Amino acid sequence: MVEGELWVTGPQTIAGYLDPADDEGRFVDFDGRRWYRTGDRVRANPDGELAYVGRMDSQVKVHGWRVELAEVDHLVRQCDGVRDAATVARPTAHGVELIVSYTGEEVAEPALADALRVVLQSSTLPRRYVHLDRLPLNANRKVDRLALRERAAELAG
Repeated sequence: MVEGELWVTGPQTIAGYLDPADDEGRFVDFDGRRWYRTGDRVRANPDGELAYVGRMDSQVKVHGWRVELAEVDHLVRQCDGVRDAATVARPTAHGVELIVSYTGEEVAEPALADALRVVLQSSTLPRRYVHLDRLPLNANRKVDRLALRERAAELAG
């Protein structure tokens, strides 16, 4: 089976975004046609049918709403006492839930949820907020989201 990013082309695709700067990396000229890169990861099944696997970027779908994990990180960083934050998605039996790891002062989970409730749909609120002394870093000195996803998987519902 082949897995990769879904590209679309044809009369249904747009020529570009209103701000041409947003076009960069989203459109590809290939085989004499202009293709739109959807950011969706798909798998081609043996019968040729495409199966949705997930997103290529940090956008996830939570209870039907698309959520940018970086936006949640930014919102959590605005909360009193929080220095840094990283959000990951954790699969559950009923879909996906968000888990936030943050540094700074330890803040009560209800206080963080209340602060985010003002700007996020209640169904997309992170399920847990985990205080850490520091966020784990990978070999490139970037936040190790794989390690955070592994920690999130270990948390009890």
